[in-house]
Amino acid sequence: MAKTYRGQVAYQACCDLLFHYYRATHHAINPLTATFDEFVQLLPNEVLFASTQGTVQHVAFIEANEIAYVSSTDPTSFAEFALAVVKELFATHQTIEFEADDVDWAAMVLKDLFVTEVSETFDTWLCTQ
Repeated sequence: MAKTYRGQVAYQACCDLLFHYYRATHHAINPLTATFDEFVQLLPNEVLFASTQGTVQHVAFIEANEIAYVSSTDPTSFAEFALAVVKELFATHQTIEFEADDVDWAAMVLKDLFVTEVSETFDTWLCTQ
């Protein structure tokens, strides 16, 4: 896992992956109408990512203790990446926050790392160590 920040080349590659992923996964509930540049302006400045042979494979946009957005091109290895992201955040924060829409398979993989009593909710969950 690596880290990149706004203004770096890797950050742009992470934004590209997220933009296309978000547009595809959220189309059914909230079609993306923003341009790529408008979308990028709303993203956090920090990204944890994994790449294979120079291609970004998994991303997690981070803001303080929040995992703001996740995306991936590989469902088979995303859980391992998501677990590494959670461990990284818990190393410096007692709680972490994220949103998991059921149309977003990567967000649901992240959610499934935590034990919850309810499988469907419209509540906000705060995860603690």
